[in-house]
Formats: sequence, C-alpha cells, structure tokens
Amino acid sequence: MLLFFILLSPYVYTMDSEMSYVNGYIEKVISKKIYSEEMQIDTGLSYFYKLSVKIPSENKSVTVDYAVEKKLEKYDIHPQIDDRLILQKEINKEQNIVVYHFEEFDRSRIIIYLLLFFLIIIIVFTGIKGFNAIIALFVTLALVFYVFIPMVLSGYSPIWSSVLVCTISTVATLLIIGGFGIKSYAAIIGTIGGVVSAGVLAVSVGYFSKITGMYKQELLFLSNLKPDLDIRDLIISGFIIGALGATMDVAMSISSSMYEIYAADTTKSIKKLFDSGMSIGRDIIGTMINTLILAYTGSSFSILLLFVIQKKDYPLGRIVNFEMIFLEIVKSLSGSIGMLICIPMTAGIAALMLSRKNIVSK
Repeated sequence: MLLFFILLSPYVYTMDSEMSYVNGYIEKVISKKIYSEEMQIDTGLSYFYKLSVKIPSENKSVTVDYAVEKKLEKYDIHPQIDDRLILQKEINKEQNIVVYHFEEFDRSRIIIYLLLFFLIIIIVFTGIKGFNAIIALFVTLALVFYVFIPMVLSGYSPIWSSVLVCTISTVATLLIIGGFGIKSYAAIIGTIGGVVSAGVLAVSVGYFSKITGMYKQELLFLSNLKPDLDIRDLIISGFIIGALGATMDVAMSISSSMYEIYAADTTKSIKKLFDSGMSIGRDIIGTMINTLILAYTGSSFSILLLFVIQKKDYPLGRIVNFEMIFLEIVKSLSGSIGMLICIPMTAGIAALMLSRKNIVSK
C-alpha cells in the first residue's frame, strides 16, 4: 500500500512549471479576525487567519491566508500550531514574485499510520497469507495505474482494457494467494466467468438505455480534456473492475472450501462435490450481495438523502430514471448477477477437477 502511493506520485505531483505544491507546518498564528454577523452574511466567512508557515524543503517561512467559511465552522477546522499544510506555490514570472496559497490540510501522516496499523494487523493475524495478499493488491493497483489508465489514454477501448486488466489481476492474485493448484485454477475460471457475465450485462444495459455519463463534474471535465474518450465505455469499464473484487472473493471461498471437503473425504462423487459447492455458495451469496449493494448505496448516500428531503419534487419514478441513480442500480445488479453466475461455474469446475484428481490418484 505504501508502494501504491509512490506509484501514484507521478499523477499527483506532475504540475505545470509555474505552479506546484509544497508541504509545510504552522509555526505561528500571526492574526485572527472574527467577522460580524453582517459581514458573515455578505462574505460567507466567519474567521480569517494570517499564518506563518514553515516550508522545510525550501528552508523558509511564508505568510499564508486562511479563511473559515461560516457553514463549515461547526466542524472545528481552525488552524493550530504545528498543523501540517499543503500550499500551492505560484510563480508570477512577469512580476518576478512567488505567491503561496493554502490548498489543504496535509493528512498524509494519518494515512501512513493507518496503513502501518493495517499491515501490522494483517501480518499478525494472517502471517504469510496476509503478506501475499498485500503483494497481490500491489499487483492489481499497478495494473490499474500502469496498464489500464495508459491504455485508455492511448485510445484503446476502456471495456476491453478493463477485461484484460481483470483477467491478469485475477490470475496473478489467486495464484499469489492460493498457489498453483486446483482451488486456484477453479477460482480463476469462476471469477473470469462471473466478471465477464457482469460486463456483458452492463454493456448491454448501457447501450440500450441511452446513457451518456455526463452527470458528474469530473466526467464533464475529462470529456473536455479528452474529446475522443468514450465516457460511456469508461463508466462500463468501472462496473467490470468494480465487480472483480467481490466475485473473486466468492470464487475463492467456494473453491477453497470444496478443496478442504475433498481433502477430508476423497471418495465423494462429482455430484456430491458440486452440491457441497452450491450449498456453500448459497450461504455466501446472501451476505456478499448485501455487501456489494450497501457499498454502492453508501457511495451515493448523500444524493439519496437529498432526494428524500425533496421527495415532493422527486417521486420514485423520477429518481430511478436519473442517470446517476440508474447507473448505481445497474452497477449493483450486474455485479450481483456476476457473482450468482460465478457460484455454479466455480462449483462445477472445482468438482470436475477434484473428481478427476480422485480418479487419477486411484
């Protein structure tokens, strides 16, 4: 995960030569101005600070303005000594001056501490398996940032690029975690089958429903920067990649459980092995679908809350036809259908492989 942030650095910090970002910390609050109620109404601000910020990388201190909006005052975001900040550094070549602006509080350390805690917990409780899982995650993230994104920006189809990345990620992840063997091979086939099914369904619905994808500010901005990029295909590719994690989880759980069942009783027939796999899948799928739908719902919760508050203007029939809501529904259902298809496919492949192994060993 730490390497992931290093991988991200070229995307985060590549800026125009006249503008860049620097890190610093507050060494002194020079002044603090409290606006009157009348000024708060006029400006929307409640406090205005002048801060002295030390920039270690440049070995100097600069003065930076920081304003607290009235609507955000309840969140207690007032600056304090030693708070770490990210500043925007702007060079005005005409006037030969450098200006620094407050950009954001630097939360990098919190992320690093949380990641270190995560790494310690996963290694303590899972040992080498957890370490392998971290490597697999790193491989997947590397595929997304160094294969999928460059392919899309180079003009390749986002859908086919996502299929390629998901296939490589599935094979690499399951082999790293499960090793070379029947349970990994069965899980790989089941995962790819489920993800491809979810992808075909998402593509079909996406094209027949006349979606455009132009409902998010970042998508509009992306469309202006890359006019030749098919935003609709990009959204659908997101569905395919989004379905990968949960489908892989279901496939590996079924395959691994069936392998343990076979190891305990090598006399089981292919039918009994398949029935066991389906029984395991039925127990898993209820919670997994719930997890998938709740994850997608949680990402759109603020929008749903807004619609509920304005329910007189937004009846249910209108809400579900908003593109942003419609796409979340399609994402949830296509991912769930992909997992459902993955269950019998994984159970069937695992039962076939294990029964053949049983015959060969006899």
